Amino acid sequence: MLVSGNVLAQRAAVKTNLLHDVATAPSLAAEWAFASRWTLDVAGSACPWNFADNRKWKFWMTQGEARYWLCQSFYGHFLGVHAGGGEYNLSRVHLPFVSRSASYRYEGWALMAGFSYGYSWVLGKRWNLEATIGAGGCMLNTNVLIVRSVVNIGERTRKIFWRRPVRASV
Repeated sequence: MLVSGNVLAQRAAVKTNLLHDVATAPSLAAEWAFASRWTLDVAGSACPWNFADNRKWKFWMTQGEARYWLCQSFYGHFLGVHAGGGEYNLSRVHLPFVSRSASYRYEGWALMAGFSYGYSWVLGKRWNLEATIGAGGCMLNTNVLIVRSVVNIGERTRKIFWRRPVRASV
């Protein structure tokens, strides 16, 4: 969702990523126009949750993106280049595409970069709806710990490099 101030309607925006918010990871972003078709978007998100039985869903991330708008800033199609990073601590949670993830704890940091495409729809005088998808690379430096109840019984450190979708927002 995009909210813009009255005086700075074409120059700045304050936003949130609904996909992060639905996943209980509050997010906040700001975007500034620095030329007629160029903007800079800076976003962050954090998830501080601990659950019973040593289950964790904790992370923070930040990301910046330079965007080139094909028509005008804050309206229509855009192409972007983004980079970001963060830290995570996930324990005993079911992760998509990771078999037996509920038996492990993943702790470490990540760096990512890539290209994105998006579109922004004007909903009203001060409201826009924006959708973005991006692909690129993500480097993870993770400690994988085998967890039984509340005790870590084994550990290994892995460096992983992914080339796949690394950004999605609404």
